[in-house]
Amino acid sequence: MTAAGRLGVDPRDCVALEDSRPGIASALAAGCLVVAVPGNGEALGDGHGAVVVPLETVTVDRLVSLLAARIG
Repeated sequence: MTAAGRLGVDPRDCVALEDSRPGIASALAAGCLVVAVPGNGEALGDGHGAVVVPLETVTVDRLVSLLAARIG
């Protein structure tokens, strides 16, 4: 993931918010925790490996909790 690399951050320590299948696939391939937020009319189904949440429920606390659960 270009942004993580430029910041010197491991993509596995990053959360990507995505609303499209290509974006989800790219962020997953980079190793990010992916939160899929439906919103552009595209049906995301099960998220294809991403956590699917409605945009209005996304908070910093929720993202931190999801990332902490992933790290273990």
